[in-house]
Amino acid sequence: SSSLWFDLVTQVEGTLKARPTPGLEPGYFVKEQHFFDQDERFRQGMAFYVSHYPTCTRGARARYAIDATPEYLYFPGMAARVH
Repeated sequence: SSSLWFDLVTQVEGTLKARPTPGLEPGYFVKEQHFFDQDERFRQGMAFYVSHYPTCTRGARARYAIDATPEYLYFPGMAARVH
């Protein structure tokens, strides 16, 4: 997931990586938001998730938000949450 994430954020115009909350979230959350696989984050709702991509809005230059959390591929129930 790291190679694909890196290629997308550096090569595809309009691709935005997440902005972790300084002092509250680890730096690797720039790539892996762990929103759908961590209940405490998921319960905060989509507004919380979207707040990590503040410039990815309709009409903005950033058109694609990338979350490359690998755990989404491994745990039962993740596909339903992501969908």
